[in-house]
Amino acid sequence: MIAGFAVGYSDVSAQASKKTTASPPVNESKTPAASSDDQSWLFDKAYGYINDQVKKGRDIMNAEQAATLMNDLNNQPEVKARKAKLYRQDYSGRKQYKTTSDESDRLMLLQGIPEPKAPSPALQADPRENDKYSEKIKHFRDLAAEEARSIANSTELAKTYHRDGEAAVKKQFENKADQSELVRDMGGARAVQNMTEEERKEAAKKMVARQTGGHTAEEIGKMTPAQKQALAWQMAASKNTSGANADAAAFTQKMMNDPSFRAQYEKMSNARKQEVYAEFLQSRGSTGTFPNETREMKDAKNDAEEILEVNRIAEEFRDEMKKLFAPIDALSMRYEKETALKQQQLTEWVARETEKLPTVRDSEYGERKDGVERVYLTQSVLSFEIGKDKIAKEREIWNRYLDAHLTAFTTLDEWTAKYEKRNGLSDRLKLQLSQLKIAGYEEILELNRKAGYITGLAGSIQYGYNCQVLRNCYDPRQEKYLNSQ
Repeated sequence: MIAGFAVGYSDVSAQASKKTTASPPVNESKTPAASSDDQSWLFDKAYGYINDQVKKGRDIMNAEQAATLMNDLNNQPEVKARKAKLYRQDYSGRKQYKTTSDESDRLMLLQGIPEPKAPSPALQADPRENDKYSEKIKHFRDLAAEEARSIANSTELAKTYHRDGEAAVKKQFENKADQSELVRDMGGARAVQNMTEEERKEAAKKMVARQTGGHTAEEIGKMTPAQKQALAWQMAASKNTSGANADAAAFTQKMMNDPSFRAQYEKMSNARKQEVYAEFLQSRGSTGTFPNETREMKDAKNDAEEILEVNRIAEEFRDEMKKLFAPIDALSMRYEKETALKQQQLTEWVARETEKLPTVRDSEYGERKDGVERVYLTQSVLSFEIGKDKIAKEREIWNRYLDAHLTAFTTLDEWTAKYEKRNGLSDRLKLQLSQLKIAGYEEILELNRKAGYITGLAGSIQYGYNCQVLRNCYDPRQEKYLNSQ
């Protein structure tokens, strides 16, 4: 999860654009529709061909003869056609990204991840390539964390803590809270701290009722923005004369009871709203005025606007993540089900064919199925095709997630730049900026880890085929691993 934002990544595609305003299409790599009949035909065809070649004297345990047998089988036109229909052989859809001198470390690191490889090149690759790259990611993550700490330490809160300790911070919070009329109305910050949860809830209800002329928090929560503003005027006016309070209360009542007036009012500018309020007062024969904004009201307004801005950024980011990742998540789940179904069909085919074989007892080791090695060889041949298909789809999903992260991190960079240009940031916004600075590095590490996992799996799929089918059990990765120690 990106630090500072409650975003579910689903381990984490979409077009990497500067702005994403709609759910991007997931253009799936086109593979012709396949059926279980096609796969069953291919199983039977491969098994029949292997049996025929063994009867003709081919030795499936001999590496050279096994390689020739597989080459002959795979080059049969109908076999090639069925395989192309059933299995994807590779994925080559990765975009080429152009780096720029002003791009962030996050974007640079994303684009530099060694991408997951297909089975054949994966077997020849350095098995620690992604592990090595993770050290680079961690280096830049630590630099970002240090910069974030520097920003956080520039807040008044941090300065107070380092200078005077935790007690001073607590006192500062109490003093700030006591400046709020709402907290004072509940008895002050210290009194609120000493209340039980039930006492705090009851005090808050009474405070809200006193401040709002009897409205509950639930009622206020259901009000429109215009109704809430009218109520705020009523609360402000209550600090002045009772007549002004009555005027504001009457205006609030009109707002609540007249949907047509409320709808028009909500579309007005602030200047026009003041004119409408003055006209309303004149219609009542009142000499009251539009409630003036007190210093406390202005401070509370600024504080509320900051909170809303932080929440808005987080909400926008959550929405964008859903648009980016939801289609990829769905496609990934579909691919997983397709692969599982193919593997299940192969397992069931192996069980059926094994059951058909005669049982013999020709050694002290007990009974065996005569000819079962040809069934298992066929299984290895077809498992390789399913494995290549799986890796091609895994690589596609990984690249789609990479694109989505590039889009997400571009958004993060834009917000970071926006905050960095501001002067006089409050403590809250400085902390927000520090979170933006460190956001995303764990996701880059996870994408890199996933790429390494896919490459490792692909290499093992190729090795299994080489060893079990082609009778070549040499694994070049072992030597590369030892040499990199």
